[in-house]
Amino acid sequence: MQEYKTTGEVAKEIGISTRELKYYREQGYFVPSKIETHGNKTICYYDLDDIQRLSQVKLYKELGYTTNQIKDILEEKDFDRKLILNNQIKELRKQKKHIQNLLIAAEFMNMLYADKDENVFSLQDFDGNIDLFASGMYGMFSDDSEENIEQATLQLSSTFNQKFTIENIKQLEKDGDTLITIFQRIRKIVQKYDKNNNYSKEFSACVNDLLKLYSTYLPLEELKDDAFTETQYKAIMLFMYRFITSLSVESLVDIFFSRQGSAEIIDELLKVYLQKGDEKNG
Repeated sequence: MQEYKTTGEVAKEIGISTRELKYYREQGYFVPSKIETHGNKTICYYDLDDIQRLSQVKLYKELGYTTNQIKDILEEKDFDRKLILNNQIKELRKQKKHIQNLLIAAEFMNMLYADKDENVFSLQDFDGNIDLFASGMYGMFSDDSEENIEQATLQLSSTFNQKFTIENIKQLEKDGDTLITIFQRIRKIVQKYDKNNNYSKEFSACVNDLLKLYSTYLPLEELKDDAFTETQYKAIMLFMYRFITSLSVESLVDIFFSRQGSAEIIDELLKVYLQKGDEKNG
């Protein structure tokens, strides 16, 4: 005997609202297997195939596909699903980078609020384009050209490489054990942390040991010699940490390899390498 489920049961099983399920039906994503009319009331019932199709619709909606794309994926046998998926992955990566840049801009505003509470920002404070502004912060540039983003990335990477000279690398090797010990101490603090216990003294000791160990490589202490108040210095220090943690792996790869799009380049090279491996094995 065919088993059917009600709208409420299906919505709960899939994790959507009954209103959203009704919207899917009205958009033509599917037609319920069983529909009953009782006076002015229409009741829909769904079988296992309906539920499977709804799960597929939800997945592609989450991935950002358009209504027409979803219908084509579900209905057209010759539809190039892989091509559309790869295009959607590219779009999601763009959105990911944009969210990263919004987060950097928000953290930048937060840093400035630490000194002046009355600041009211506008898009012009970010040179009219948050994506270009945030990307330019890699090298503290604010020019609104694509060329300048590349220059900013190169400058940050160059600064990084200049700091790590052969002599400094040798020193880093010597300090490696100390660094691991400090990170192990921080790890223990993070693992046992809860708001009812105060680990600020232990953590402060770790941070001070890190700053002392790598004062050659970190510019934070140099800020104290500039025209910054103690409040501004603390805000900048916190911002620099949050800026780094806001960066995606792709952005960090770009910085490390001194070129915008380095992650995509490596991706392409890896695909070629794997294809050659398949040909060789074949």
